[in-house]
Amino acid sequence: MKDYFNILKVDEDTSKQTMEKIYKEMLRKYPAEQYPEKNKDIQEAYMMLSDESTKAACIDFNRMEPSSKVVYADAQQSIMNGRCGEAVKALEKAIKMEQHKTHLYYLLGVAYMSCEKPRKAVTAFEQVIESYPNDLYLNLSYSKACFDAKQYKKAVECAKRAYSLDSNNFLSVFCLVEGYLNTHKYHEAIYILTEAFNNMELQERHYNICSKLSYVNFLLGKYDESIRLMKMLLKISANNDEVVESGMLFFESLEFYLEHQMFAEANSCAEVILELMPDRGDILDIKNGLETILLLEPEYTRFEEDDFIPDGLKGLIANEIFPEESVKMTQEQKQAYKVLNEYQILNDYSQYPIALRYMKNNYPNLYELRSDFLDAIQDTKERKKLTNKNKAMFYQYHNIIEDMVEQWGDEFDEDEDYEDEDYEDDDYEDDDYEDEDYEDEDYEDEDYEDEDCEDEDYEDEDYEDEDYEDEDYEDEDYEDEDYEDDDCKDEESDIDMDDEKND
Repeated sequence: MKDYFNILKVDEDTSKQTMEKIYKEMLRKYPAEQYPEKNKDIQEAYMMLSDESTKAACIDFNRMEPSSKVVYADAQQSIMNGRCGEAVKALEKAIKMEQHKTHLYYLLGVAYMSCEKPRKAVTAFEQVIESYPNDLYLNLSYSKACFDAKQYKKAVECAKRAYSLDSNNFLSVFCLVEGYLNTHKYHEAIYILTEAFNNMELQERHYNICSKLSYVNFLLGKYDESIRLMKMLLKISANNDEVVESGMLFFESLEFYLEHQMFAEANSCAEVILELMPDRGDILDIKNGLETILLLEPEYTRFEEDDFIPDGLKGLIANEIFPEESVKMTQEQKQAYKVLNEYQILNDYSQYPIALRYMKNNYPNLYELRSDFLDAIQDTKERKKLTNKNKAMFYQYHNIIEDMVEQWGDEFDEDEDYEDEDYEDDDYEDDDYEDEDYEDEDYEDEDYEDEDCEDEDYEDEDYEDEDYEDEDYEDEDYEDEDYEDDDCKDEESDIDMDDEKND
């Protein structure tokens, strides 16, 4: 609000004819080419004073004390410069001294909103809304304060009033839509957005309206319609801020599709995001993973539902083709998660031999994704090497793994082998883990020497326990050179001697 009576040099009793005459004279005196700001103020003042719906507010402002008008102007400047606390103090003091305080209360509400005190802002705006219930921008400000204060019923009522005052105003539309979303009235929100999308007065905001319409359909579970509207955005021009804003909505949709294994929907969503934001490498990784899983989906679906497959193998394959929580994980976290998957399999290998052969026969494409690791662990010597390397990598990523598990809300039980002093000495520094025999690219390191693998620390009972002497290795299905080592032969000879004694 400005002192419009003073700008036009008129008073409250000036007739419309006289005001119009003065207005035209001032426009000639201050042409827009020479006095752009002055000319703009003159036109604004005439518009406000000639309209009966706004003239009352101008009269109320005109009747304020001159000192209050100075406080009002200074407070406006303070809010614009980010000194909202200073504005609040000045306005609160002026309100106590001023009889016509409506405009001071309005600006106080604005200052409270800038200070992120929405409840106090609501109280301030309530002192104004009773006097000017049909002021569009007052209703919008009041509605926003009610939303932020979580007073949703008031917010929706005020937003409806603003929409009824001007349905061609983009702020009115979105204020009401936000009100419906906060009260979970999604069908009402879709109706308002559809009306707005077909309103040619709002054509410049079609991108925002369409993106919000897509999001509300997603909330309603109408996923096909949501994705159809997302794809429509690719044909609508938008600025960078609008694209970023819509991206925030679509990331939420993408995370939902991933979490619920809706791979086709997730792939379409990721495709649109990449078209809008081609520099998002993380989304590109997700899309590549989704394309892989869509190719393998029939096999993967059976694999996930197969009770004969241990959870460790399911986790390993899922992490390979579709990393869990990959939207939120850093590259280091992804690597740490992979180390943790392999640790779980190596640490309890005795339950895997039969499952591995079963998997290779029944799910060959999925097996091929990690065939390097899965083939290697079925060889006794290679398995020991992998175990040693996994210990080293586990120690390297120990803190990250612990933080990840704690973040997911699981209990983190540290294995004694991984806390043994033997694995925390200089032999297990990151630079020492490369071996020509170990070709897995995740563990390649030029300084790894085979001597470290043959160290006494790795030849203790932990690697020669019953897990590696299980009956699974004596079964006819598993008779290969790797499982017929000296330990197994000794056990067989002991059994034969016991049988002879019994005879």
